[in-house]
Amino acid sequence: MGKYGLVRQEQALRKSETQVRAILETAVDAIITINERGRIESFNPAAEKMFGYAAREAIGRPVAILMPPPYRRDHQRYVRRYLETGQARIIGIGREVVGQRRNGTTFPIYLSVGEHKIGNQRFFTGILRDLTERKRMEAEILSISEREQQRLGQDLHDGLGQLLTGAALQTKALAAQVLTVAPALKPQLERVTDLINDCIVRSREMAHGLQPISDSAEFPTALQELGFQTEKLFSIDCPVRVDALPPQTPLSTAIHLYRIVQEAIHNAVRHGGARRIHISFKAMGRSLKLSVRDDGSGFPQVRGRGMGLRIMDYRARVIGAKLDIRSTRGQGTTVLCSLDLPVKSRWEETHG
Repeated sequence: MGKYGLVRQEQALRKSETQVRAILETAVDAIITINERGRIESFNPAAEKMFGYAAREAIGRPVAILMPPPYRRDHQRYVRRYLETGQARIIGIGREVVGQRRNGTTFPIYLSVGEHKIGNQRFFTGILRDLTERKRMEAEILSISEREQQRLGQDLHDGLGQLLTGAALQTKALAAQVLTVAPALKPQLERVTDLINDCIVRSREMAHGLQPISDSAEFPTALQELGFQTEKLFSIDCPVRVDALPPQTPLSTAIHLYRIVQEAIHNAVRHGGARRIHISFKAMGRSLKLSVRDDGSGFPQVRGRGMGLRIMDYRARVIGAKLDIRSTRGQGTTVLCSLDLPVKSRWEETHG
């Protein structure tokens, strides 16, 4: 290669570096590069804004400063396993994690990690997107949905339920008059009365399903009633063992836990063909443990299957709980939800 060829190559390299730098400087998402030892090599302006560290403060420090302790341990373990075995748990896989700002506050992040080599050295580049606003909007949508369900439940109970009750009373009075002149109509009148009474019962059940809990103290009774209704509707066994929620538990927490159980039952009956579902809820101090175990057909790879499972997982995350779904084909499914309540729930502080 001649002198001019080297010059052109150097110019092309310089241009490429300038373009890469421009991309990093103007990117909306945070872009962070770390080395094999987990130390930060680059930290773009979006990362500075997201985490509150200047690049000069972050570069050279462990990437663990950007994570709360549980995720810090997991990240270090995943990177070490990948370097030793090549088994990817974070490399090339997008996932939702929790970040920690310089001031100690935590926030949800979507993280995707890629790998590249320079000479014999390996580096990992993470692209991070702040999910705080998206999570806030999702929580608001879920809250609006719950309020609308409560309104519909109240309308069913106070509106349609009362109208049907009035119709039943008038039918009873009318039947008494008709039977004095046409006794042969008694069977038909009884059938009409039974139909109206069935409608009253059904409307009450629907209203209760839409508005199962108006106070967290009602949680044990609501779960017991859910188990009873499950046995009645589907002719299966559904024993329920449930403790009371700790005092001052936010109503939103009680509702989300109830809805998780409701969805687990739906999946077990509709998709798993379960003949027995066992519901258990234990409160040990402020540590809550919920379990819904069925003997249905089960299914593999539960993550990513169906809107119901995603909503259950989201409800758990909204109240700060951990959801674990264990299922094996032909051996049933167990839904586990665990939650440690703070002195005052973060959800309560944020949403009232």
